[in-house]
Amino acid sequence: MADPKSPEIGSTLTERQREVWELLAKGLTNAEIGDVLGISPGTVKIHVSRVIAALEVTNRTEAAMARAELEPSMSASDSEGVGESMRVVRRPAIAVVPFESLSSDPEHAYLADGLVEDLVTRLSYWRWFPVISRSSTRVYAAGQIDVQQVSRDLGARYIVQGSVRHGGDRVRVAAQLVDATSGDVLWANRYDREIRDLFELQDELAETLVLSIEPALNRSEQQVAARGSPERLDAWSSTQRGLSHIMAQTREGLRVGQELIERACELDPDFGPAFSSLAVSCGVELAYGWGDSPERTIARGLAAAGRAVELDPDDAVAHTLLATAVCMSGERERGRAMFARAVALNPSLPGAHHGLGMEYRHVGRLDEAAFHLEHAIRLSPHDFMIHAFLAGVGTVRLMRGELEQAVEAGRRSVEVKPDDAQAHLILATAYCELGRIEAAQEELGRFFETSPPTSRAYMAIFDPEPLIDRYAAAFAKLGHELVDA
Repeated sequence: MADPKSPEIGSTLTERQREVWELLAKGLTNAEIGDVLGISPGTVKIHVSRVIAALEVTNRTEAAMARAELEPSMSASDSEGVGESMRVVRRPAIAVVPFESLSSDPEHAYLADGLVEDLVTRLSYWRWFPVISRSSTRVYAAGQIDVQQVSRDLGARYIVQGSVRHGGDRVRVAAQLVDATSGDVLWANRYDREIRDLFELQDELAETLVLSIEPALNRSEQQVAARGSPERLDAWSSTQRGLSHIMAQTREGLRVGQELIERACELDPDFGPAFSSLAVSCGVELAYGWGDSPERTIARGLAAAGRAVELDPDDAVAHTLLATAVCMSGERERGRAMFARAVALNPSLPGAHHGLGMEYRHVGRLDEAAFHLEHAIRLSPHDFMIHAFLAGVGTVRLMRGELEQAVEAGRRSVEVKPDDAQAHLILATAYCELGRIEAAQEELGRFFETSPPTSRAYMAIFDPEPLIDRYAAAFAKLGHELVDA
């Protein structure tokens, strides 16, 4: 067994392996460690084996003992190096504490309890943020929460708290997300609903709350990462900072974001969100034509997303990204099945619904395509990819011959993102088919200004042949040619 006092103890472990080591030493099972870190128990088992081997011990009990002996030897000067990464789980956890029932009828408390239960479950679907179990949070009295004490007790940085008030056939739910380290309220809202079907109401409120909380969490973490020194960012912070650059959807933002995320992958080769984020960057690169070769970009996206799914088979985001890369490589049937799997893993994931809807167009299932694309918009009307969701609806309307509706969707997409090339192409084609040639010429000009090098082969990466045929006909009518390659 390695000497636990040695400064080299654990130095060869990745950040993820140090996280596993710390939780192992606290007595957590593989399943419990997986819940905290958002990875599968099988992946935890692999990490535990590597920790045992690196520490030169024979079992997890000895590994825990080595961790216990190491902790007192750490000095304050270690807190910015190995010591700090061993003390904390880098991905911040979130705890949903009991909601306060403000009704005079104690029987109404069941809605508050059920809502909290659903929130914990639905937040856990997102995988990137560990969610403290309901059994650990139910001990706190509703309405009497000291968020900083809860944070210290549970190791959670973010706290969700709220209240439920009944009045006749109506219910009011108030909720807020608090950063317990600062006490700042990051997000708060109030929802008034009529009580019809109680379970349906509970589902709707839980989904609405989660779809507001999750983006607020990511925004907060990206802001935290932006304040850190680049050379001292860990894998989680580097990933978050990289994503903030990529979401700007500029060529320079993509370059900087990819560098940060690639660094995260190097810092922790077992950190799934970093590989998922790398796959996101490949999708942006391909959509805007900013790479040297679409084939190489697709191959990189396949490899990154495949690694993310391997690391966490239950991560719906990873499945969505792998499905996207698989479809773009030409295996559309397999990709559709993977999108469906992502929707099953997290029914509230807008990107999964968007991807599934886009792929249903390829087999002519336009009603199902419209349903999933419109559902993505309902789920996340302020999503950073909302322009793509709207453009997707526009393509379905165009394929159905619903030209005015296609124009409406295209205009809404352009309002959100004026340089969205596909929206301009939808508008040009719809206007052309409506006989509004001057407007069509104007939109086609904007398409050429904003689009990557365009050919039928490039369009086929994203769109079905019947839709491309309509684009080609509009090109020809407007005095242009859509080249084959």
